[in-house]
Amino acid sequence: MSEQRMTPSRRLKVMGAALASIVAAWAVSYFGPGLWSEAKEAAGQDPLRVTVLASDEFVSPVEAEHRGEYVWPADTEGIRDRAAAWVAGEGALPPDEVSREEGAFDAHSTMFRLQLRASGGDTVTIHQFEVETQDRKPPLAGYWFTGDQGGVADVSYLSVSLDDEKVTWMDPQTGVETPPKTLEVTSSDQEYVDVLARATDCACTWRLRLGYTTSDGDRGELVVGPSKGQSFRTTGLGSAASVHLTSGCTMPAGARPDLCAGL
Repeated sequence: MSEQRMTPSRRLKVMGAALASIVAAWAVSYFGPGLWSEAKEAAGQDPLRVTVLASDEFVSPVEAEHRGEYVWPADTEGIRDRAAAWVAGEGALPPDEVSREEGAFDAHSTMFRLQLRASGGDTVTIHQFEVETQDRKPPLAGYWFTGDQGGVADVSYLSVSLDDEKVTWMDPQTGVETPPKTLEVTSSDQEYVDVLARATDCACTWRLRLGYTTSDGDRGELVVGPSKGQSFRTTGLGSAASVHLTSGCTMPAGARPDLCAGL
């Protein structure tokens, strides 16, 4: 679970659907620094409670678009030896070995599910989702250990483009863009939102920011990461060495340095 109040980021951009007029009608006038609910302060908790589920904890209608793989920085201790073992079929790098403290990035996409509910008796309306990019660099030069690609629940679907910090509501079955949604939750009536974020041109460290109002008209916001105090990390693959199980190592055209040399 990850719930945290944050001050507005200098890099914060509102994500919405393509039509600016729709975005404005949906989002403008809801946010503002310091607009925190008196009820929340009195109770010592946020009116909105968010649980973040990792992609291996649920089945999603958009799962086929997410690989669930990782890019490891080239300077990670022992990573070249593990890459050589992977190519030779002598070892494996299962996802449960990936440690965020070691700097691994999600390969091309990050997927998670938000479980949204009210913490008290009031109805909470979630009206805005934003991306907060904490760090933006070129795609990570590292080792991408490729495996088999992963493809149901009644959920909403947010498609996040980290390259331009934009989110779009999508139909989870058809992949067609839909108008922005306003979600209402209570302590017993929950909402689920699948988030699929993609990066092509960056290695991005980021979190998701939610804006809400209570039935009393109080406004607030929550910043969400994979767990408390952590951030999501997603990188494009333009600089990553693709390490294929038993079948070699390849680099994208024009990428430097050549991390496959000697493997």
